[in-house]
Amino acid sequence: MPEVLFPLNDLKAPLPKMIGRPKGFSDLKVALDTPEAADLKKFMSGLKPDQIKATIGDLNIVGNWSHGSHVIGIAVAGNPFARAMISRIIFDYRMVPEIPTAEQARKDGAAARATVAAFKAAGVCVVNMSWGGSLRVVEEALEANGASNADERKERAREIFDISHADLFNALQSAPEILFVAAAGNSDNNVKFDEFIPSSFQLPNMVTVGAVDKAGEETSFSSFGPVVNVHANGYEVPRRIPGGTELNFSGTSMAAPKSPTLPQNCSPSTRSSRPKKPRPSSSPAASKPAA
Repeated sequence: MPEVLFPLNDLKAPLPKMIGRPKGFSDLKVALDTPEAADLKKFMSGLKPDQIKATIGDLNIVGNWSHGSHVIGIAVAGNPFARAMISRIIFDYRMVPEIPTAEQARKDGAAARATVAAFKAAGVCVVNMSWGGSLRVVEEALEANGASNADERKERAREIFDISHADLFNALQSAPEILFVAAAGNSDNNVKFDEFIPSSFQLPNMVTVGAVDKAGEETSFSSFGPVVNVHANGYEVPRRIPGGTELNFSGTSMAAPKSPTLPQNCSPSTRSSRPKKPRPSSSPAASKPAA
């Protein structure tokens, strides 16, 4: 189903030359010292200044293109009875992203409501959300586009973010029969304090997943906070990307679909009932890496 993949139309470099680069780029983003990260740094150091912008764009395009397939592969691994419904969210790949507006935030909110309605109509029991945004991301996008002065940017960012926050929160809250599983984030920060969405939401039908390494220790990049409910392995997780190449990615995006809550919530005994109060902020029984 190529139509559900992130489009490669704007890719400048040939795909075969870029296919292995997302691993190193992902590792650099979460500050992991890996051979792939070292190789990418060496590659980037050899670029001319006028090549950097296009190369960063290509890395983001291939990263967006490969991310969803890697994540769904983790979610359904080892379960021949799994049935997946795919919904794609698109993030700007450019170094200078599209300028955020309140109008676009409202459109995104309408899309979130429509998507959740489609999940409900299809009988979805678990939704994995290996993505996120924040107030700071909105403000940085405004700054990158040269929008106003610092005080005005903060005010505009707050207006836009509050629309996105409310609309997404209400959309998820409207489906108590669905468990929403959010990746905590890879910024080593408190998701509640820094207002990350959706990972900062506290809802009875939602869990937020942090990442641990293969030894069961929290990774250096995993975000945290009072709403991070469980942890799962998010370090060097192997899975195939489009085309069949197997890559090891690290991040809470890999931990969320590996969470032990996913298969439990889809079992016959739990599909007919949902929690009536918010989930605890920590769950020792689920704090080890999922199998």
